[in-house]
Amino acid sequence: AVHVGLVQVIAVKGPVAIREVDQLEGSFVSVAELQRLAATGANFETWSSLLLTDLDHLVSIPASTTGHCGHNSEGEVLTACH
Repeated sequence: AVHVGLVQVIAVKGPVAIREVDQLEGSFVSVAELQRLAATGANFETWSSLLLTDLDHLVSIPASTTGHCGHNSEGEVLTACH
């Protein structure tokens, strides 16, 4: 089977949190933390592990190019991981 995926990098103003805490859980982590987890053998889905190799580039694309910068004011990547 062939799968097609779409990756969206967004920037937000203000805090982002899960509202349905009785149904979902998650958090934001920095690019460095994602890379550290991958290097230590953390279990990522295939598409996630493929993105990690280019994550530095993806989140550094200027807003004038994409309309989004891809990280919050603390430098955390706006993506979910498990």
